[in-house]
Amino acid sequence: MKHFVGGLDDDGLPVPLSPAILRTTTEDWPRASSTPAGVEGLLKTSRDLFVCSYFAYEFLTVAVLVSLQAVEAALRSSLGSDQRLATLSKRARAEGLVTQEQFEVLEAGRQLRNEFSHPAEPTVWTFGMAGPCIEVAHLVVADIFG
Repeated sequence: MKHFVGGLDDDGLPVPLSPAILRTTTEDWPRASSTPAGVEGLLKTSRDLFVCSYFAYEFLTVAVLVSLQAVEAALRSSLGSDQRLATLSKRARAEGLVTQEQFEVLEAGRQLRNEFSHPAEPTVWTFGMAGPCIEVAHLVVADIFG
């Protein structure tokens, strides 16, 4: 991991990536105190997987998948329904729970979740790809319960 940059120091020099830097990154992701325990548990798992990906890089993809499962669980909880994610997303938009922009994010997330859930071979993402996706999942959940 010495070739992964975890930021820059005060002199502008690269700082090697570390689990501590990854944990600090996850602490900035939005959360709502009213998020149900099950949904928050999924988000916590996605954060922990993100940090543990320092040791097993493939965990990044799993972290994204679990964060998307948290979004689905959030919609199920807030809408009181066990419908499929596609139906939940449309219903959330129709009922004003999410904006049009958030609906488009949900649809992209749904497609990504389906690809990650039914792979033909292992999928590996970078920190730069996975981190923003997990952060957006946290933001969507925080918006739903905030």
